[in-house]
Amino acid sequence: MNLITASEVKQLTTIEQNLSDDLIFPQISIAQEKHIKPILGKDLYNALIENPANYPELYEQIKTPLAFWVYYESALFLWLRMTNKGLVKRTSEYAENISGEDFKFFRSEIREYAKEFTAILIRHLEESSYELYNKKTNNSTDQVSNRDNISGIYFY
Repeated sequence: MNLITASEVKQLTTIEQNLSDDLIFPQISIAQEKHIKPILGKDLYNALIENPANYPELYEQIKTPLAFWVYYESALFLWLRMTNKGLVKRTSEYAENISGEDFKFFRSEIREYAKEFTAILIRHLEESSYELYNKKTNNSTDQVSNRDNISGIYFY
């Protein structure tokens, strides 16, 4: 089960309402698994997925950070697409594509918003008393900036 819909992602971010939900939907479960599950921990995450009605406040708190993580994960696929001709930039007769540098900056800004909203979620988790949330084993504060602390080559 997804914790947010494509329509909610569009409402909470700057993604235009007329964008097809099909372009966003695949990234929802990816964003949940990569960015929300490690913060909640497996037990709380699974309980929330199974019955969100048991955690109404948490369910609402998750939506904004998750929307921005979905936006972050979707950005590349909204800019590029895979066709039978290969990987191509999306084009429109009324729009101009941005450069790779501009895209990198844009995506990094989305990531910063996502991290800020995730920090708010973590504070909520630490101030609340969710029985299945374990502050020590989730090590949630490290999850916000885990890519900032690794070395090597990775692409955005």
